[in-house]
Amino acid sequence: MDALLLTYGERFAPAGAVAHVRTGGNDHAAWARSRHAAAVAEFERRGLDRSTAWWVSAALVSQWARETGWGRNEWSCSEGNIRATSSWHGDTMLLQGSDDSAPAPYRAYPVEPNCETGVADAIRLAVDGSLYRAAYERLVASAANGPYVVGNATRYAVPLDLTTWYSDVMHAGWNPWTQAGVDEYRSIAGTVAGIVGAPPYVSTTWRNVAAVGAGAGVVAVLYAAWRSG
Repeated sequence: MDALLLTYGERFAPAGAVAHVRTGGNDHAAWARSRHAAAVAEFERRGLDRSTAWWVSAALVSQWARETGWGRNEWSCSEGNIRATSSWHGDTMLLQGSDDSAPAPYRAYPVEPNCETGVADAIRLAVDGSLYRAAYERLVASAANGPYVVGNATRYAVPLDLTTWYSDVMHAGWNPWTQAGVDEYRSIAGTVAGIVGAPPYVSTTWRNVAAVGAGAGVVAVLYAAWRSG
């Protein structure tokens, strides 16, 4: 889904829904770092090592960036703007997205510094749900064949195949699949990679590779080696 549009002001929340609060902001780098930190902590809590958690989190933050306009249309810490279906028993808010014909209920979460509760629930859907579990497992397994290039004007090589993961979850039903959507995500993922950088602490099997020149320009490369050798 594209970024959601504000439908109701806080004073006009309808009965049965909570007033929604803008929890993103205009500084997309600060927003990306905040949500990425929360995601890394959640994946580490789930048992992933720091390096894997770092890049899986970058994949999800790139998705959330596309769907919330880099947080500018993030409401009540709902990462990726998750609809409130019949299985949801928490708070809801009414918003209208680009593919909604009328205001619809979306999940609303506690307003926290890094939106930890909303981040954890978005991860649960992307990792534990039957529709998307296979895509997540392929994302983690893609380390065996990396690195993979993301970005546009500035490109980064990262150890997991973020772009294919996004294509996979769109095919699985998260959004309608389009090549334009995949291309936009690849560009966003490059920006996210540049913002979060390499993990601040990794094992000695990881290393950074400096920027390399190519023709008339310079392609910035960020590569953490998944295996020593």
